[in-house]
Amino acid sequence: MRTLAEWLHVPIDWLRFGGDEDGSVPSVEGPVFKSAELKMISDLQLLDEHHQMMVREFIRILLHANGRKRASGKTADEMPTAEVAMR
Repeated sequence: MRTLAEWLHVPIDWLRFGGDEDGSVPSVEGPVFKSAELKMISDLQLLDEHHQMMVREFIRILLHANGRKRASGKTADEMPTAEVAMR
């Protein structure tokens, strides 16, 4: 039920007991995930702890490289091969 509430972006109490008499649906604060993102999180949880750490580290590296690429204003295609390899 909690997952359904997150997918619908409504409080879990609203699913259990319904809304106010005016029919309004309160929104839930927090991130909104797409179906593919939820599947990726689900798949990540199926991995053992070692492989989860590897995925997290890989994501950290990609985020770092993406941040440097944005800061320089260059895309990977515009950088010299040695610079791309270092990233």
